[in-house]
Amino acid sequence: MLGCRKKIGIEIGKHLAAQSNLKAIHAIGHSCGSFVALGICEGAKSINPQLIIQTTFLDPVSVYSGIFWDYGIKNFGTCGDFSDNYIDTRDTVPGSNQALPNAYTFDVTHQQTGKDAQYPPHAWPTRYYINAYNAQSVPLLYKAKIGEIKQFKKGELNSLQ
Repeated sequence: MLGCRKKIGIEIGKHLAAQSNLKAIHAIGHSCGSFVALGICEGAKSINPQLIIQTTFLDPVSVYSGIFWDYGIKNFGTCGDFSDNYIDTRDTVPGSNQALPNAYTFDVTHQQTGKDAQYPPHAWPTRYYINAYNAQSVPLLYKAKIGEIKQFKKGELNSLQ
């Protein structure tokens, strides 16, 4: 089933990349939807490698096709020109509670207070990202010069305490 999600993403990415006026894509995936975001990136880059693509993963599930337990950990963030990842460390879904080696990872566990704390941990990264986006306070958004991002490192867990 998860393999199907990636294949759907690849087809979406190819379709998007065929649009002559498209210059950039920001693919966001939550949980198993992270495979769709990865597929969008891979499909788009296969048609138009010049596209600027940001992938954002929100509590991504790592298990691919039920047997490759660390597939997401190894592959999420490898395709995009820029990749960020938002997790909660209390979640028990495989791969969704650890830093991705190929992305800037942010732990939102301690950001969930008040009304957001009533939601299960697997929903926290999505709720955090939506709220941060609406407040224009997302820790990282794609920048043309990646070198400007000095306080964060790929593959490390960055706490938002």
